[in-house]
Amino acid sequence: MKQACLDKGEAEANYGAGQLLFPRERFTAEALSSAPTGGTREVARHNVQEYKRQDAMALGGNGWT
Repeated sequence: MKQACLDKGEAEANYGAGQLLFPRERFTAEALSSAPTGGTREVARHNVQEYKRQDAMALGGNGWT
């Protein structure tokens, strides 16, 4: 095969692999096309509380004050 043909095949393979490994555009489109659920708010609230607890522990507290 000619080098140009091999290069094109490699470029297409790399693009396809990137789309499988990093589906950022598809994820963003799907995430923006649906409304958040009540569970989303609960997860976010829990994460904020957990981050605050971890920060308190890092500063020498027990994390539950």
